[in-house]
Amino acid sequence: MNQEQAALLHRVLLDVGIEASQFRHEAVFGTAELPLDSVMFMRLLVELENAFQVEINLLELTRGEALTYGQLLDYLAERIPNDAY
Repeated sequence: MNQEQAALLHRVLLDVGIEASQFRHEAVFGTAELPLDSVMFMRLLVELENAFQVEINLLELTRGEALTYGQLLDYLAERIPNDAY
């Protein structure tokens, strides 16, 4: 993920109410580290799909487990070409 893509990701996260201080690879969504309820998490995914023009498969993304910020970065990096932005 290039710098422009990371900046876009951060803007989307800020738009859904996550503070920049919470952007840590090991931070887990839905906990005190990244407090999003299920509705806000789904909004985040829709916003990310729109921003990056990708389809996010929730089951593939979470693999039935808690999702960390780092895992979200990795998931998006695998689907977005570095020269896309």
